[in-house]
Amino acid sequence: MSKLKEIKTEPKKESGSLLFTAIAAIMILGILAIVYFALFSPAPSLDVSALEKGGHVAGNPDAKISIVEFSDFQCPACGAFFLTEKRILSEFGDKVKFIYRHFPLPQHTYAPKSAEASECASEQGKFWEMHDKLFENQENLALSDLRAYASEIGLESAKFNQCLETGKYAPKVASDLALGNSVGVNATPTIFINGAKQQDTSYEGIKAAIERAS
Repeated sequence: MSKLKEIKTEPKKESGSLLFTAIAAIMILGILAIVYFALFSPAPSLDVSALEKGGHVAGNPDAKISIVEFSDFQCPACGAFFLTEKRILSEFGDKVKFIYRHFPLPQHTYAPKSAEASECASEQGKFWEMHDKLFENQENLALSDLRAYASEIGLESAKFNQCLETGKYAPKVASDLALGNSVGVNATPTIFINGAKQQDTSYEGIKAAIERAS
């Protein structure tokens, strides 16, 4: 091949290389943009009324700040969040309403019946008393323990036991679980504030989200 032909083919190679580099750069920028928006874009808000309906409410029912928790009585992380919940309700008082929803995880053997126990307690007006008792005693959630807690918080034992044994509220627990699945809950605790899913469920994270919503 003559030197003239070699010279003529070199610009084509260089041009192709530049085009490939430009395409690669655009692809990398596109991937970085997707990752950025996935990590830093605010979570889309869901219908707050749908998240709240049928849940158990603590705090001010008329508060404009809604905190919905999907939780599991046997879940250690939920036990830790229980302390955050208490602190938030104590600090913010009438500014917030806290709604509890059931989301028993399949690996937690005692979680479904514990959730039912809280509903049976609710039937006698003591959901939150049972809620607290269960989180304070997460290591002991067998049926005999649930019956003992019912007695300790002053429930009518025969009525509670019948409710628990018949699985009266199993459909209610299953309904909460289905709702959680439909809104993307896949771990516990999962927290929504005014319909927006929270990534940071520490006390500081929840407090900051409340202050932003105020």
